[in-house]
Amino acid sequence: MPRSIQLITLCVAYCSITYELLLAHSLSSLLGNTLLRYSMTIGIYICSLGLGAIILDRYRIKYPLSVLIKVEIVLSIVGMSTPVIVFAMDALAQSLAHWLQIPFDHSLIQSFNKIQMHGLIIFIGILSGFEIPLLWQWAEQQTHKKASAQVLAIDYLGTVIGAVAFPLLILPIFGLTVAAMSTGLINVLVALMLLMKQGVYCSKMTIICLSCVALAIVGMIWHTTINQWIIHQLFFIY
Repeated sequence: MPRSIQLITLCVAYCSITYELLLAHSLSSLLGNTLLRYSMTIGIYICSLGLGAIILDRYRIKYPLSVLIKVEIVLSIVGMSTPVIVFAMDALAQSLAHWLQIPFDHSLIQSFNKIQMHGLIIFIGILSGFEIPLLWQWAEQQTHKKASAQVLAIDYLGTVIGAVAFPLLILPIFGLTVAAMSTGLINVLVALMLLMKQGVYCSKMTIICLSCVALAIVGMIWHTTINQWIIHQLFFIY
């Protein structure tokens, strides 16, 4: 299998597990019970991976590379925005509680909050579930050999790297916002690499990818402002 496909598989696996760990960390900050949040997030994520693979299997994908590029772009946009989306959802639940004139800890509000947040886990999980089947279809088109075992092996390696690096390096060094933005940047760079593999250098997809790169860089530069907003939402500092 070509080295480029191995590298891309490693990157997408790393990004996928990092997004879920970012979600688990954010949910444990908001909802408490860290053990439950991490267990639920990983469990729902793995289930969503399978669901994504099943959904993709229902369609005959003629151009897996084109579909994979779109998946990487969407994952990049959603993934790099994960911390903001989660805390915006919490702010929405607070607004709903205020509008209904009921306490924020009311079971109705808490159920709404958990449904929307876990829905985000499912969404990212399903998109991540598309990646590996698309990668091995593309690899088999390139090599004319079965590549599923190699792709899966590298995918597991990337998942282990992300799972170990997140608590030991990524989160302590970069913090929540920069970790999300840098991971989204990797996804969009993968999309750009795939576009070059496709021989496309100037298109709408290229412009979207470059816009995502700019968004990630701006987010990393302005991470302090974003973190202040998150702390404001989390601790109700006025």
